[in-house]
This record gives sequence, structure tokens and C-alpha cells, in this order.
Amino acid sequence: MRFGGTIETQGCVGVELALMVSSQYGVENQTAISMIVLMATFACWFQTCIVLRRTPQYILAGADSKSTSDILVSDDQGLSIKDGAGASIQKIKSANKIFFASAGIGRVASFDVDVLAAQACDEATSVPVALENFRRLALAPLGNVLALIRSHWPDYFRRKAVDAAALEIAFFGMDGPTPTLAAVSVSAIILSETAIDLEQRLYTCPGTMPLDLDFSIYLSRTKASEGLGDKASWDANALRVIKDIIMTEAKARPDTVSPPVRILRLDKHGSRWVK
Repeated sequence: MRFGGTIETQGCVGVELALMVSSQYGVENQTAISMIVLMATFACWFQTCIVLRRTPQYILAGADSKSTSDILVSDDQGLSIKDGAGASIQKIKSANKIFFASAGIGRVASFDVDVLAAQACDEATSVPVALENFRRLALAPLGNVLALIRSHWPDYFRRKAVDAAALEIAFFGMDGPTPTLAAVSVSAIILSETAIDLEQRLYTCPGTMPLDLDFSIYLSRTKASEGLGDKASWDANALRVIKDIIMTEAKARPDTVSPPVRILRLDKHGSRWVK
């Protein structure tokens, strides 16, 4: 099953749920937005590396720390794309005792993934509810943002949208004694010259994935580290596998992934940083 880089399971075969959002997003709806957006900054596709490991006893979440973005500028010289980079950032965040991490588009104009994810958590009573809240809050604005990018930077949109999901986000935490994870991968589907749709792939445990399952989800993983993380390695030293995957990605694409690697553990005793 594909989720950004991959979702891998041991012990059982997980069930992938894919559905299409019925709303279409096109340039005819972008007039008000495009008039005020002169510079849009968003996390570029494949701009990070996040690894989530869920077992019946705990969740491990690891991430690199590099801040990168593409800056799309509309000025007197026309439309252009510039690389942006910033300081190290914390990519595993939380609100209302629910954690979240994302890869893909982060912020364009008033669309801000972190703000929407925090709001989704604040209004949630459980991890799956946080994901449903996020989908309710974010999908329509995300569709509008993608339509805006496509209308102003069609070559950039086509190059990026074909290769990767536009946005991937995972919510995770302890719902009572149960390590719970809920994630969605959102891809843009080109319907016509003026309209796009969104395809979602959902993963939840408990839910689409069995409770007794050990599995890993990777947000923005490439082929560089696909050989890492077999069952024996995970069972022997899960922390080492997470670090090795992220550092391998950092060596393969240092412009978008770099240390330090931060790893969070959640279990019945609470949450703590283990690296």
C-alpha cells in the first residue's frame, strides 16, 4: 500500500480505504484569493521525512528538523519560483494531548496546516475525531489552494502533483490504553484544464487496521531508504530503524532533510522524547 513513501505491515494485511471528494476546485473560484496573494510560501512536496511506528503497546514518531519551502512569487517580472530555507524546526506537534505531523503543503495565504490541525485537535475527543475534524476544516481550502497554484504555476503544479501527494498528515496519541493513529494522504486529480479533484487515502488503527497489528507509516519517504526496516530490525531496535531511515533520506536529499532527528514515544505511561 502506498502512503507517501510506504505503509508497511507485519502480522496482518491492512485494508486501504480510498475515496474521492465530490467537490471540484477550479480557477473560476479563485478571483478573490489570487488578487491578494502575491507571494505564497508552502512546504514543498517531499520536503521532510517522518516515520511513525505503531504497535499494540506504543507509538514511536520520528522526524528530521530541516525547514524548507518553495516561494512562489508574482511580481513585475512575472511568475517565478525561488527556493526558501529556514532554521531547524520541530515537526512533531501537539494540541489537546493529541499529536500530529504532516508533509506536503504547509502554508499558503490563509491556509495553514498547523493551525487547522491544532484546531482539529482542540475540538476532538479522540484521535479519529481529530482526523475527521481536520478533513472537515482543511479539504475545501486545500482544494482552493491547489487550484490557485495550478492556475498561476501550471508547470510547477504538474511536476509536483504527479510525483507525490499534495498533503499527508497523521494524528496519533493514546485513546485510553490504546495507541491510536489516524492518517490521510491527499492527492490532486486533474479533471480538466480548469478543475481538479482530491483523492483521499485513509488509515486508522483502531479502524481500517487491526488492533494487534505492528505497522509503519512514512510521510514523504523516497526509494533511497526503502531497503531499511524489515520485521527483524524493527523488533530488535525500533529507535535505530527510525534514525537510520531518516539519516539515509538526509544523505540522499540534504537540501530537504537534515538532522537532528527527534523521536517521540507514546504509551500507557504518557509521552516522552527518547531522542
